[in-house]
Amino acid sequence: MTILKIALLAVVAAGILACSGQATEEPQVPTPDVPPSEWVELDAWDRDGDNDTPNFHVDSELWRVVWEANTDSVGRGDFTVHVYNVDGTFYKFLFDSTLYEDSTLQGPLSGTLGIKGAGDYFLRVSTTRSYTIGIEEARW
Repeated sequence: MTILKIALLAVVAAGILACSGQATEEPQVPTPDVPPSEWVELDAWDRDGDNDTPNFHVDSELWRVVWEANTDSVGRGDFTVHVYNVDGTFYKFLFDSTLYEDSTLQGPLSGTLGIKGAGDYFLRVSTTRSYTIGIEEARW
């Protein structure tokens, strides 16, 4: 019985020690719960077809990508946008028109999607359309 108690105490002590370690991740900076007072355009690009944007820096913890893609005269005219860190590693899936039915792709495509996280990024756009795409950051 004493050996069983000692073994149980050893297991409990090991569990406490294992759970007392500190996480190595940096704490996330929360974005304010109130909407921003304004959106400030950092940059915008007019392009045709597949392109990576130049690298850009965002200071705000909340920013967004705004785009408008013209109607494609040939085929579906799929439009895909993803965010990458400047070192080329994938950061965020943003938009992919291949996930939608053909009928939703008729005419121009436009959208605005928000992203959390200040840093240095670029956008990768895959499309046969001509488009304008821009970066805006939130200001409070």
